[in-house]
Amino acid sequence: IKKLNWINNYYLKNKKYSEIKSSMSDGFKEMNFDEFKLSEIFDLYKDRCDTLQDFEINAFLILNSTNLVNEDIKLKYLDDAAIQNIKNIAVSLNDSDFSLSSIEDIIKNYVKANNIKFPKIAMPLRVVTLGTDQSPSIAHIIAIIGKEEFNKRLSKQIK
Repeated sequence: IKKLNWINNYYLKNKKYSEIKSSMSDGFKEMNFDEFKLSEIFDLYKDRCDTLQDFEINAFLILNSTNLVNEDIKLKYLDDAAIQNIKNIAVSLNDSDFSLSSIEDIIKNYVKANNIKFPKIAMPLRVVTLGTDQSPSIAHIIAIIGKEEFNKRLSKQIK
């Protein structure tokens, strides 16, 4: 199985979304997710996925706005300081053009200005946007979901 997964991963790494989208499961296709966003997600995740099902799960996690957050993960990452940091970053993000480069700059500058380590920002942001503490670049994820969806998820997780 490990060898098969390695071969699948090698195959996926060398493909574009347009080349594999017809192979997605019927159930996934029926969800009618935005093709541009799916292409962006595929580029972001293809190195991490061994199968198309892995990709479908990760794409669904990003594009599904009803993500459930495990209470243990919330308790681990969303303390008062983390919530305040996220609120501060959200203000700056909402004042930006919400491009990938501006999102990356805002997060990097916030980390530097507040003399905190990147995971202290990235992990809580992952939790509020995806419901998990594991993902590729959180700036990419935020750029893909967009300003409206980011704010919707933020207000849902942080009261």
